[in-house]
Amino acid sequence: MSYQLQETGHSGLNISFYSDLDTVNEVVREALNFLEKNHAVFDRFAFKLGLFEGLVNAVKHGNSSNPALKVNFYLEICTGGVKVIITDEGPGFDWHKRLKRSKRSACSVSGRGMILLQEFKCHPEYNEKGNELSMFFAAQEA
Repeated sequence: MSYQLQETGHSGLNISFYSDLDTVNEVVREALNFLEKNHAVFDRFAFKLGLFEGLVNAVKHGNSSNPALKVNFYLEICTGGVKVIITDEGPGFDWHKRLKRSKRSACSVSGRGMILLQEFKCHPEYNEKGNELSMFFAAQEA
């Protein structure tokens, strides 16, 4: 296993891994398994897309794919949905500026991630430094 996993009861999951794109798929799979095991009802496609996009961005852009830097992922099943927090050890970025540019360049090769997160109702929020992404995925009726 190329990551450290810790469950915090039936509602929380922590995963920490060194920046490696191959590990992202494993982390997404662990998160989906955890949610299903705990009977969370959510939009599986939007969750998988949002989580994958957030983790890839943390590895590639946040940590510059530096294998010495970690990505930390936290998931919590809470009232009304699933909360996700992804933190990298990079210097952060000016997300205010990037968000304005992303809205203008939805067809460009780079910068589409922020638009995807908004369009798929992932409710993305960034800390001021720009090295932490929080998302909320609303519960769906069974």
